[in-house]
Amino acid sequence: MLDKKWKYSENEKWKGHFFVDPFNSIPEPNNDAMKRARVTKSLPNLDDYSWSKEEVEAVHMSVGRHCKDQGCDPDQIDWQKVHEDVPAKTLNQIRLKYTNGISPKISNDVFSKHENMKILESIYLSNGYPKWDEVS
Repeated sequence: MLDKKWKYSENEKWKGHFFVDPFNSIPEPNNDAMKRARVTKSLPNLDDYSWSKEEVEAVHMSVGRHCKDQGCDPDQIDWQKVHEDVPAKTLNQIRLKYTNGISPKISNDVFSKHENMKILESIYLSNGYPKWDEVS
């Protein structure tokens, strides 16, 4: 009968051990690796960036209160006051979510043929590397 190659039985799930080092030849982490581990541990989790419906509605209502006219320019909004109404997110997260995602000025409609041709023309004129903020 063949010897078993694997450390775990077939029924046991792998518990983060994907490499077996029988000769204990992997060195201990150095100071740089330990510092990197500490720094990356303190970085925010991607789950922190997900938005609930309640948070999105709270941002809409807060922007409506702190914006003088409907659909005002994001530069005219006092983001510090909006952040006070929605403390679960950072000020920058709120500003980016509103300006890039939920602002009423953003259209989610399909591009028309004319808009498609404009985009293709700008790509052609810039040798395939347009400045997308200018295109939009």
